[in-house]
Amino acid sequence: MGGGSSKSSEVVKAEEFTQSSLTDESFSVLNLHMPSGFRGASLVLVVLGLGLAGYVLAKWLQKRKTAARRAVTSLKIQKCPA
Repeated sequence: MGGGSSKSSEVVKAEEFTQSSLTDESFSVLNLHMPSGFRGASLVLVVLGLGLAGYVLAKWLQKRKTAARRAVTSLKIQKCPA
């Protein structure tokens, strides 16, 4: 039966290269692993503080506008035509 097939193997030297892989963290807008350190935690606190300060300022301005409008209407003060 016969004819055996011969297999030849050849060694090829590959060039060196670095392969980078993409992970889920590469695509996230907000990296949830960031606040694990002191700098990350302080950054989160600063952002929350700025948001709270903006909210308080907006509410204060709205209450000030409302109070001014109530004062004008209760005193029946009308603006002079310009």
